[in-house]
Parts: sequence; C-alpha cells; structure tokens
Amino acid sequence: MRDRTLAIVLTVVAVLLFACPGLAFLCFGLTDFIVFYGFNNPFDVTTGFSNTVGVLGVCIGFFLIVITVILGIFLLRKKSDTPPTMPDQPLPPTTPDNPLPPQSPDEPIPPSI
Repeated sequence: MRDRTLAIVLTVVAVLLFACPGLAFLCFGLTDFIVFYGFNNPFDVTTGFSNTVGVLGVCIGFFLIVITVILGIFLLRKKSDTPPTMPDQPLPPTTPDNPLPPQSPDEPIPPSI
C-alpha cells in the first residue's frame, strides 16, 4: 500500500514538473506557428527567428510530455508477483526407468529395473 501511494505522489510531482511546462512550451510553439504562418504577419520579426522559436517550443514541449507519460507508465504499472519457488520435496520419477538421484553422496544409487 505504501509503495503504491509513493508511486502516485511521484507521478503527480512528475506531472507538475514536466507536463505543465511541456504543455506551456507546446502551446507557445504552436501559437508561434499559427501567428506567423496562419495569418498575415503584423510583426517585424524575421521568419527564421520565428521558425526556430516555434520548432524549439514544439520539440521541448513534446519531449517533456513524453517524459511524463513514460514516468507514469513505469511508476503506476502493476508489478508482477515473485515467481513461484521450487518445492522442498523432490519430484517423483516420471517413469520407473528414470529413478531419482541420491539425496546425499553417501546414499547408494538404486538399481535400475
């Protein structure tokens, strides 16, 4: 229960630290593209600078959102249970032709039939 609570808290922190700034960068980059390419450009900014700012905003925003998704998947996934342990008792032989090996080095090997 405690590990699950910690995973949820860390996921919320990751969303606040990565997803919110990522969305801000993404919105800024997309707004830059829309303003400078979608409408008549009323500003005196060269398209090279605008293009660079827009691409950087979209790339950084997308990268931060992908980090948040990956962290959420790894933190909130259901961890598999431990694998089943081998029984302490030896398994019986499957056929009479294959007897079990001796339990100790001093025990003689049974004769085969």
